[in-house]
Amino acid sequence: MFQRCLLAAILAGALLLPQAAAADVNESLQRGDYQAALAEARPLAEAGDPNAQAVMGLLYRDGLGVAQDYAQAARWFELAAEQGQAGAQYNLGELYRRGSGVPQDYPQAAYWLWQASEQGHASARFVLGYLYFEGRGVEPDGTRALALIRSAAGAGVAEAQFVMGRLYATGTLVERDETQAIAWFRQAEAQGYPLAQGLADELEKGQ
Repeated sequence: MFQRCLLAAILAGALLLPQAAAADVNESLQRGDYQAALAEARPLAEAGDPNAQAVMGLLYRDGLGVAQDYAQAARWFELAAEQGQAGAQYNLGELYRRGSGVPQDYPQAAYWLWQASEQGHASARFVLGYLYFEGRGVEPDGTRALALIRSAAGAGVAEAQFVMGRLYATGTLVERDETQAIAWFRQAEAQGYPLAQGLADELEKGQ
């Protein structure tokens, strides 16, 4: 299951390496042979390929084919992020937000999440929306928070769909609307998001 999730992240984040020289990396990732992927991606990453650098970051972050090392993950993500690799920008922002491998730094988190969101990275938009909602690293801005979270939900981010359901169910940032809440909870539930399970049914029973 985890192997499928990583591959999905690689494909969705445009991390699949385009060069002919990277074919072995792609094949190893699809097979779940992460030690081979690490060995094959490293020379490409060291030569400056941002997609290979992003793959290196993922492997170090998740401890795939190598001992988990958030500091190394951050180093590789930063190299790729500085070259505009959206997935790496998102992941670097998340490391700064969580304080994993780097000191916790909300302004830096917001900066990199913004860079990724500007390239259309839906998960980055969701997390950035939360930062605006909570006022972490940015000035609190409910209007911007709602727009970012709604954009991520519309792009299919299950957690964002769940949050939209909560916002409508509680009347936070929007007028309370159980019909909208149910619709968003159903979308999150259909994707298997655990916290959304059964919430739509509970709301419908109460109507």
